[in-house]
Amino acid sequence: MAIVILRGPLQKLAGEGSEHRVDGATVTELLRDLEHTHGALEGWILDERGIVRRHINVFVNGERVKQDAAVEAEDRVEILPAISGGAGTPAPATPPGAAIAAPALAALAAIPAIPAIPARPGSARRRPARPGH
Repeated sequence: MAIVILRGPLQKLAGEGSEHRVDGATVTELLRDLEHTHGALEGWILDERGIVRRHINVFVNGERVKQDAAVEAEDRVEILPAISGGAGTPAPATPPGAAIAAPALAALAAIPAIPAIPARPGSARRRPARPGH
């Protein structure tokens, strides 16, 4: 039986600690058995088609693998959900640096535009026409 190690919220859903002994010849078989044994995990790791969800990373003995990878009885399989965002931290009302950027933009807007300098009559050079054109 391989040892499956759950991290993050998956560990809380499975209860009973982070390490679980699970039977299976492939990663998919392990995950199906794990979801069957721990009903609260159902749908969190595998989708309705039995495919590992995009945000789930699977490592066998420290190497990232696909779900059809073979698993030996002595292997350690880690299941890690991807981490994004902050835990319970609301998004700021204004983007970072906005307090600094706003006065700088206002100062730039206050600079008067430079008037265009009129061209002198006859100062534009014309290219000679090429033969045949």
